Amino acid sequence: MGSLIEELDDVATVYQLWYADDASALGSLNQLRKWWDGIATIGKHYDYFPNASKSVLLVKEESYERASKVFEGSGIVVRTDGVRLLGSPIGSKSFVDGFIKDTVDKGDP
Repeated sequence: MGSLIEELDDVATVYQLWYADDASALGSLNQLRKWWDGIATIGKHYDYFPNASKSVLLVKEESYERASKVFEGSGIVVRTDGVRLLGSPIGSKSFVDGFIKDTVDKGDP
């Protein structure tokens, strides 16, 4: 048996980014759903249990409806504006600008 990351490579064609136990992936909606389902099934063999309520799928506005259908029942939140990834904003210009403004206003590093 290989690592969780290697096993997930066999499940779906996505680009994976891991930092300790934080996972991110980039790919088509169908492949991302396969990857997510793979984490849920294969992950438990590695004592890795993903938390859908803390997971966000960032998509373009025109993909929102389809993404919501593909990830229906997964518990994952689908968003179009932006997300924080390891403390950094990723998404639309207005999301990133708002994040930076809020951070500066609070004085947070």
